[in-house]
Amino acid sequence: MELRPIFTPTITPERIQLIEVRIREIEDALEKAIDVDHLIARFNEFTGKAYDKYYFQTYWSAQSREEFATDAALPVAVKVADITKEELIEIVDRILAGDSHTLFFLEILRINTTYPRVSNLIFWPTKEGLAASPTSEDIVNAALSYKATSL
Repeated sequence: MELRPIFTPTITPERIQLIEVRIREIEDALEKAIDVDHLIARFNEFTGKAYDKYYFQTYWSAQSREEFATDAALPVAVKVADITKEELIEIVDRILAGDSHTLFFLEILRINTTYPRVSNLIFWPTKEGLAASPTSEDIVNAALSYKATSL
């Protein structure tokens, strides 16, 4: 299925490279024990994200600098009032296929469904009451059928 442009992130190699330079700048300042708050604020303004000092100090344990830069270069996911079930299924299909924009697609799911642990439906489905290998449609049905309990 072809997704609408709002669901298909486009990032240029130049943007990734510029973000990598800014990551290195923050890392260099951290190594020299220089205050990085203004650098991180500028980075977050440029990316539209909300990274903190701790993230810059620890990201390397889970991803490379290039992977971090690529994730940071992705556009900010937004709530789409008319998102369809078919679009959500395609987004889950892409996550399950290991698409390079998985974090972006997970954020779209988080913002556009009310299920509090939507990523668990994909990565740990049995903990959420699904079969061990649910289909994308099963995952979306579970996410869409969730109703918060009032206290």
